[in-house]
Amino acid sequence: MFRKVNFFLDFRTQGVKDLLTPMLKKKEEFDHVAIDLGELIANALRNKDFKRFSGNDRFDPMYKHIQNNLSNILRRIHARKSIMFCLDGAEGLWKARKYRRRNTRKQDYITQRSAGSPLTVALEDRLQCALLSRPTPTELLFSGMNTQGPVESKVVNWCMDLATRSDASKNDAICLIGGTQMNLVALSLVPFLNLTCIKFDMGDFKIQTLPSMLEWLDLNSVLENNDFETLSKARQDLVWMLILVNGWSVGELSEISGVQCREWIQAYHEECINKKRFLFSEEHVDGKASMRLDRRVFERVLNAVCKGGYTRANYSSGAVSDYFEIALQCHAMLTVGRIPNQHYCHPSQDMEKSNAPAVTPETIRNHLSQLKTPFLSATEDKRTINPAEYYLTISSNAANMSYAVKSYSGHDAILSEKYTDVETYEKHLKISDTNEALGIAGSWLKEIRPRRRVQVELPTHVWVRTQGATGPPLGYTYFGASLGTLAFENETRLKALRGEGFSEVRRVKANTPHLVGFSSEHSWEEFDPKKGMKGSADHPECELLIDKLRVVTYNVQFNRFSGQTTPLGRPGIDWCSDTRYIALSKVISECEADIICMQECEAPWWKYLSKQSWIQKDYYFSCPEKSECITPWGSFMLIHKRLKVKAVNNINLPGFQGHRSVMPAITIQLNKKLLHILGLHLLAPFSSENEDNRKTQVQNLVKCLETKFGGTRTPEDIILLGDFNDYPKNLLKLPTNLLLHDAWQDSGEESAFTIDGDLNEYCALIIEPDFFGRPDRMYYRSELLTPKKWKLIGNKSVRKELETSNCPEYLYPSDHFGVCTEFAVSE
Repeated sequence: MFRKVNFFLDFRTQGVKDLLTPMLKKKEEFDHVAIDLGELIANALRNKDFKRFSGNDRFDPMYKHIQNNLSNILRRIHARKSIMFCLDGAEGLWKARKYRRRNTRKQDYITQRSAGSPLTVALEDRLQCALLSRPTPTELLFSGMNTQGPVESKVVNWCMDLATRSDASKNDAICLIGGTQMNLVALSLVPFLNLTCIKFDMGDFKIQTLPSMLEWLDLNSVLENNDFETLSKARQDLVWMLILVNGWSVGELSEISGVQCREWIQAYHEECINKKRFLFSEEHVDGKASMRLDRRVFERVLNAVCKGGYTRANYSSGAVSDYFEIALQCHAMLTVGRIPNQHYCHPSQDMEKSNAPAVTPETIRNHLSQLKTPFLSATEDKRTINPAEYYLTISSNAANMSYAVKSYSGHDAILSEKYTDVETYEKHLKISDTNEALGIAGSWLKEIRPRRRVQVELPTHVWVRTQGATGPPLGYTYFGASLGTLAFENETRLKALRGEGFSEVRRVKANTPHLVGFSSEHSWEEFDPKKGMKGSADHPECELLIDKLRVVTYNVQFNRFSGQTTPLGRPGIDWCSDTRYIALSKVISECEADIICMQECEAPWWKYLSKQSWIQKDYYFSCPEKSECITPWGSFMLIHKRLKVKAVNNINLPGFQGHRSVMPAITIQLNKKLLHILGLHLLAPFSSENEDNRKTQVQNLVKCLETKFGGTRTPEDIILLGDFNDYPKNLLKLPTNLLLHDAWQDSGEESAFTIDGDLNEYCALIIEPDFFGRPDRMYYRSELLTPKKWKLIGNKSVRKELETSNCPEYLYPSDHFGVCTEFAVSE
């Protein structure tokens, strides 16, 4: 099953559910992965096969079912750095009033997967032991029912903590696996851009990316303009808007009736984004983060969507007040990662009446008009609730409550008749005041003295891979973590809302007109090539006649998967990137090229090159070190200072929705004519699942060449070079009407593979023989250019290249050979 590609997403014509698309069957890799184990328990509870079991008899078959689903997920999703497994902790008591006196199948099913239920207690212990026995990345976290709050809040806190780490990139790939509500979590994580949500339901995977959601919300222009302050504030506000528009099942909050989603979001754009004023701001009070809603701005949005005046008909102040408070509590869960008041549970009973009037934009506006304070926040209460108290208060079934009490105290414990009589629990369910019911549940627990396991509050468990650590498990060090503390201390969200959280990674605009050069002050600085570099002796406007142009393309191989098993199962080897960098630099410098285009580049490779004297003296970079072009990896160019650069562009060639594959493009003036040089790195077609995405990417490439560079009627001069990622049995054939010529074929040189395991021992250890070929190519379309020389570079081992024995014999500068072509240039 392939992912459906839709490049035109719009809230005006589509619902948020339309963003979910089937996930490819291939293995996906991310830096960090969070998995909602409660969603797997929910899948098991929905399975009809387990309904014939009761009590403890269902634990074993359900555990096996969950384990099978978890194995299926982990086969498809790989975490490179860390993985987190979560279960819901105790949540807000406002759910209790709805559940306690309405014993429906759906409500019983929800309470059975909640914190403190005997089922959750039994499954949590087993799952934690099983997960520790699996191969894991550098870091494993387990946040169970004894940690306060729903899974969504825990994931928010964890991700915000990740943003504080010195080695974290704001473009780290983060995957959130759970229910459909995870899309709001992704939207709320304002320091990050590269987020993917995966919904797992009965064996099916459906995927939704943050970029697709931002496109749907019409925020692409904000993103392209690098206005991260506006983007962060808008994302935080739109979490609130979507809670109101669609409701939020985690908080048992229904949607506001009477207005469609597109009307809400359109009103928000008009009243907030276009006018640069926003709904929410963050403040720190008593050592905790809190969100403040600007009532006056929100009233302007309401005025834009309301269809009537300030009428009092069918208006219930109590119902709206309750609804509004719970909405603020839900927004806080998703933004500051906590429930401000677990004990809030409807002082008004209007929301529970079957004939209660619907909450509409008009009734909310009427409610706000009666308030005098300009800023609104969720109410606070420092008291917490343990899992056993929470389950006994929120449970809707007397028999289940009786079973839970026996389970808490141990099934062999001798209990008084009071705690074995179902009537005791039926009376408890009839108590109207939820906080009173909570107090009675607490007194029961004091009397029966249950196991500490269901009453204590615990931190999130963290295991970090540590050399020499004795465990358990072996090789790991354990510690407990209070999620969100680091983010609060470092003001992570506040910095993001000021636009500071994105300083490390620059979002690439389609027409970013900057090069990066080494200044007279001995630092690398960005500058407009049309104006030249401040304080530089270079003269970009000088007229030079050039009689030859030497161009290099080289896949230098990133370091991301060093030591790991290859996708086709070959054992991992050390890629020795620090040593390879030295050899690569030597090989490239000896070419004395005018243009050097490299693929699979990472920030450490950029940084290494930036320290080389020959680079500082003669070359510009096409992007800065902390650019999205090479985060986490990508392509960039080195441009010799003798060339007259007219423009620098970064063109995205997506293969699927949300995909980023940046093609650097520079325009130089060559003997009074413009020449465009485009460096690409196409997706590999090495699996049937990826072929469809590659076809889409090639279609986008062809469309780009036709629309941006003159097409077939007025073709402009171009050189198209890079890693085309094909092989002899699956060669890419570009349309003949593009008039592109292969420089190798026109040079008359003998056949030479750039991926060649027969000549490159390093390549042979990593790449299968079927893929040996010439994927690294150079095409040209210009009457000015005639290829005269074509040669491979980097085709000597590192030992020979550096005349050293301090590296493995198999090591070459890269698993690819590079290509250097010299063109004769006519006048």
